[in-house]
Amino acid sequence: MGFIQRPLNCIIASGNAVILLEPRRDRFCDMSTSKQVAASSTISTGSTARAADESETAVGASGRLPALDGARGLAILAVMLFHFSAAGAEVAGDTWLDEVIDKVLGIGWAGVDLFFVLSGFLITGLLLNAKGTAGYFRHFYARRSLRIWPAMYVLLVLLMVLVPFVAAAGREPTREVAQRILWYASFTINFVMAFETELHQDFGLAGHLWSIAVEEQFYLVWPFVVLLLGRRALLAACCSMIVGALVIRVALETSAANDAGAFLLMPSRMDALAVGALVAVFVHDPIAMRTMRRWAPWIAPAAIAVLAVLFVALGDLTPPLEGWTQTIGLSALAMLFGTVLVYVISSNKGNLAHRALVSTPLMWLGKYSYALYLFHVPTGTILAWKLQAPLRELSVYGSFLFGQIVFVLIAGAISLALAWLSWRLLEEPFLRAKTLFPYGSEASGQRLSM
Repeated sequence: MGFIQRPLNCIIASGNAVILLEPRRDRFCDMSTSKQVAASSTISTGSTARAADESETAVGASGRLPALDGARGLAILAVMLFHFSAAGAEVAGDTWLDEVIDKVLGIGWAGVDLFFVLSGFLITGLLLNAKGTAGYFRHFYARRSLRIWPAMYVLLVLLMVLVPFVAAAGREPTREVAQRILWYASFTINFVMAFETELHQDFGLAGHLWSIAVEEQFYLVWPFVVLLLGRRALLAACCSMIVGALVIRVALETSAANDAGAFLLMPSRMDALAVGALVAVFVHDPIAMRTMRRWAPWIAPAAIAVLAVLFVALGDLTPPLEGWTQTIGLSALAMLFGTVLVYVISSNKGNLAHRALVSTPLMWLGKYSYALYLFHVPTGTILAWKLQAPLRELSVYGSFLFGQIVFVLIAGAISLALAWLSWRLLEEPFLRAKTLFPYGSEASGQRLSM
């Protein structure tokens, strides 16, 4: 994948925009106009999912970096296929083709790690841009709440109120949500899941919200870290978190006390967020960015090699994850997705990978990725209750692949419809309220695109 070879002061990319940062200044210039504008940022944050639609430092349509929308689209597509295949597991067949498809889709959980990396990059870029401006904390937390809370809380209400009418016989899906509603609502459900094995093994209708909890916990602390530390100290903090997360996972995995916590707790998953943050810090320094571009072609193959060895040695990389995957494997994923991010923000627009990321389907999925993440799991779970029996009738030469394809198409279509409605009725109206919490030049009348 080729890189832009022209000199760069620095790239700041935030989903919808690319702007250049001039060294030793806190002012930016649009790539297309070279006009300086005061450091500013407006971000539409979302989950791991999480990173869903976290894009707002756009400085005009000509400065857009749509490849990041495509990266989010790729992440949510992988996660949806993974959860849909898990929801329809009872429809799966035993032929070699069914097993191959199951192993491939079973890696889709890694899309959450890509969300983490993108989120760390985008949020850290936002915080660095807003550093020193009035309302730094108040505006950040207000804007993030406007982005995350409305759709998620509506989802929780719907699960408790409407799901009983469509639940399968013998299922009590709302009891788990209702009993733990305060954990879900306070973004701490990952703690419960880490210590309740049964809940961890069966996500049910809302277990996927653990990743949003991880991000919200991380961002309770991270704005303070960014504000207090200089560039070198912030780089050191990112590197320490990358190493520290691995140490914590190894400790949890080997202690036999809580191996689920290695996957679900924020301290053990902060390395992916820190990798994204590291890239955001590097792009503020043109020399560091060039160094990162030189190292990326070496880091990516090394990470892929580690994952390939784990796949061959363990037979697959599907949950429940083996100890090696949950420790070294997660570190390799974070580094791999970090290099993917470097490629995305600095690659030539004409290459094949860039054209794939800016394709309309991936960019569309990226735009609605937060709501898709929220609604696709309950959608797939409820459909599995209703459709497993009829879909098993669609066997072809002993394979239930055709039935699974039908299931994925139906679940995907409904999820997309719900995500679109969520955007139109919930997310977009609340995003307009972000104008009440402006940053930098936005506060003085500089218009930024959403």
